[in-house]
Amino acid sequence: MASSGASNSRAALAIAALALVLVGLIVWLASARSSDRSDPGPARVDPVAAQPTEPGPAPSPAAESPPPHERAVPVASRGATVAERLLPGGFRVMGTVRAETGRAPAHAGAHCEAGVVPVVGSPQECRVVVECDGTVLYGAPIRHAARCQLGVNGLITVVDSLTSARDSDAAIDIDVANSVMRVTDESPGEYGRYSVEIDIDSVE
Repeated sequence: MASSGASNSRAALAIAALALVLVGLIVWLASARSSDRSDPGPARVDPVAAQPTEPGPAPSPAAESPPPHERAVPVASRGATVAERLLPGGFRVMGTVRAETGRAPAHAGAHCEAGVVPVVGSPQECRVVVECDGTVLYGAPIRHAARCQLGVNGLITVVDSLTSARDSDAAIDIDVANSVMRVTDESPGEYGRYSVEIDIDSVE
């Protein structure tokens, strides 16, 4: 009877141990399943989205407005000169006074303009006005016709050799080839005896 009781005790202990092992196994499996659900694992990478993108063209910089001193400013049209108002059209002879004598109405450095307009029907005569810095030296108040010579390239010479002693205005000599204009006069002219020599700068 004693050996039968010992056998029964050993069987019970074996069953209890097996039960404990089974319980531990069940707990471990449950824990592993819970861990799998909570851990999503490594993130899935989209192969298309993962490709590097090429940089687009850089935006063009906005055009900067120039500083105020460099901005274009509308320029008012030049008004007519005294010579143009008295005798419009024709040739315009521009020059600068080089020297003067007597009581000349223009002095060295003055800017001068001669207007020369050929007389219609008389190709060797021209109406002429000469002014320097707004003062008329020849051609006002009466515009006489002076002898003039024209070539294929334009004006060549203008000559009026009579001073106020023989007509009503000064004498003039415009020599385009030598780039000089001369105006001379004497009494009873307004300024008495004088002469003005003008270097021709341009002929238009």
